[in-house]
Amino acid sequence: MRTLERWSDIDTGQVGSSVLLQLDEVAKMMAGKPNKLASFGEALAVQVVVEQTLNSSC
Repeated sequence: MRTLERWSDIDTGQVGSSVLLQLDEVAKMMAGKPNKLASFGEALAVQVVVEQTLNSSC
């Protein structure tokens, strides 16, 4: 978290928490290493399907 004056730490939970595991995967993705995250294209495709589903059920 960032305040106007400085950066401050945030609590991400215990070591091995899902937040830390996900952040590790993000770091791998940003470094171009194999990771377990969906690509941006895959994530967009899911978002499109979800939005179409939500719009068709109204």
